[in-house]
Amino acid sequence: MSQSTPAADDGASGKACPADCRTCSAETANPPAAGALTGWRLGVAAVGAFLLPLAAATAGAIVAGPERQLIGCLVGLAGGVMAASLAARVLRRPSQDRQ
Repeated sequence: MSQSTPAADDGASGKACPADCRTCSAETANPPAAGALTGWRLGVAAVGAFLLPLAAATAGAIVAGPERQLIGCLVGLAGGVMAASLAARVLRRPSQDRQ
């Protein structure tokens, strides 16, 4: 049960894709870089990179109160970005380095 698909234009190289992924060498020609986030670590890092700073900014604005809400939001945002950056670095390490 094989479906034929039309050749797709690869905008980056300008070459047409034969649309037969079983014989495509794109995956083997460009393997992920050493230490690159993949799988669940990539998912956690992506969610953390967006939600942690947002949650920290919201918490900072609430804790600062109505008079200093903007300052609290900015401080919380900066802290959240730093925490997300550190968490991504920890997730990036191979598991054998954590022991």
